[in-house]
Amino acid sequence: MDTFSHIIIGFILWCGYDIKLGFISGFMGMIVDFDFILYPLSLRNIIFEHRGIAHSYLVVISYTIIFSIIFSLIYSLNFIFTLMAALTGSLAHISCDNLTNYGTYSLYPFRKRPIKLNILLGVDPIIIPFSLYMFIYILYTFLINDISFLYFLCILSGYIYIFYFLIHIILKIIISIKIKTKTLPTLFRVIFIVPSIKIVNENNKTYQMINWYSYNLLNNKKTPVKEFKKLIKKSKPPFHNIDEIISYVFELKPIKRFFSRVEYIIADIIENFNGDEAKLFLYALELRIGKFKYGILIKINKNGNFIINKTIYFKNN
Repeated sequence: MDTFSHIIIGFILWCGYDIKLGFISGFMGMIVDFDFILYPLSLRNIIFEHRGIAHSYLVVISYTIIFSIIFSLIYSLNFIFTLMAALTGSLAHISCDNLTNYGTYSLYPFRKRPIKLNILLGVDPIIIPFSLYMFIYILYTFLINDISFLYFLCILSGYIYIFYFLIHIILKIIISIKIKTKTLPTLFRVIFIVPSIKIVNENNKTYQMINWYSYNLLNNKKTPVKEFKKLIKKSKPPFHNIDEIISYVFELKPIKRFFSRVEYIIADIIENFNGDEAKLFLYALELRIGKFKYGILIKINKNGNFIINKTIYFKNN
């Protein structure tokens, strides 16, 4: 979820009891995302990346206690209530992140894989404008010291958040039952990509065949199935055909690392070999939004050398 939503959720839950505790809860909802300062360590170990070990319940509870002691001393607040408000903000942050498609390592070290329930988009195009507006209004009321309308707005916002989350949970249940796949629901998305993978043997070679089609949840219509195959055995340069190129690209570690939170990766051949070079577009089915594919462009030559365009961008269908 976006940082603004994390701030607002914590604030909403406590501002009705005490405005200071509301701001503390919102602050702790924000501070969890400051784990980006661990980026240099993440180059050595993936567990230090954003939403990694610093998003685990054990770590967050530990530093939340420290912040609570500081806040209770500075503002002369009851430590127990301060701790409860602070934990509400920080733990709600992690719990909400667990609902998203990228997930968090919230149970680390007991579970060394991210928890991701695929119910919400990590960056939601609907909720961000709403949460940003709420965040600006909260700052405004704080600056002018007028909270007469703030409580009503917070109650209304709370109902909106709950309704929005419930709609997504219901969509997730429907999708899981009807099409049995880990696609991601949104309010404006009723068309889902349904992938399937099987092993096939052709001409004494073993391939991993990936098929996918678009499915409309409302009218039960499917598009014609699309597919491509990946050679199971690793291909080494020089290449002789398109299958070998795709197979090789699938084994490139930098590209796998770039899509570390993606379930399915599909490759499009943009251009066949022109001299000694080919261009490919890799995109992730899980990150498909409407008529766009989310991915990266790479160039690869016959010797296996490749250049990755580091900028993720959108490409029309």
